[in-house]
Amino acid sequence: MAPVHLIFLLTSYVYVLKAEEEEELPRHVFSTDNLNPVNPENLTIETIEKGTPGTTDYRMFFKSQHGFISPMHDILLYANYDDKIYNMIVEIPKGTHAKMAISLGDPMNPLKQCTKDGKLVSVHLPHVLPHNGYIWNYGALPNTWENPTEIDNHTGLFGDGERMDVVEIGNRKARRGEIIQVKALGAIGLIVNGKIDYKIIAIDVK
Repeated sequence: MAPVHLIFLLTSYVYVLKAEEEEELPRHVFSTDNLNPVNPENLTIETIEKGTPGTTDYRMFFKSQHGFISPMHDILLYANYDDKIYNMIVEIPKGTHAKMAISLGDPMNPLKQCTKDGKLVSVHLPHVLPHNGYIWNYGALPNTWENPTEIDNHTGLFGDGERMDVVEIGNRKARRGEIIQVKALGAIGLIVNGKIDYKIIAIDVK
């Protein structure tokens, strides 16, 4: 396994999708002018589960009263631009084991469990009590993407081609698929396989 180097950045660095870069991503199949993008506080957004949890068929979709939406494209990055409050899509609640992520390759970008070598990925940390699983709420910032064709100014490395990850360090255990509002505290840059993979450290503002 390639070594992983940690770089701590005292910044609220967020890479926001530009229109020409967004075209390179797998596109979702549904969007309307009033839904692209939206603030969760202005709509009733529910999650719909398809398939059996703990299998490769499992998906969690997002739906408003107007139809299915993409958590990657159709949710605003900022909940409050002036105060720099971000919307966070919770993929992995604190204390759970299944490594879930927004799927960039599936229509409507549902959450699904990650796989490695054809096997589902789960995290078990028996020495970290009382959680045993993920220590914090883990998720992503909508409408962000770490560009694999552009060099990051902080590290001189290309992005990993994924959405921006968020680690929320508050006390409350969030729900899978929940959209919460967070304040960025800083960032940790992981250099894996020669590419930069930022983790935004954040706190729930509510």
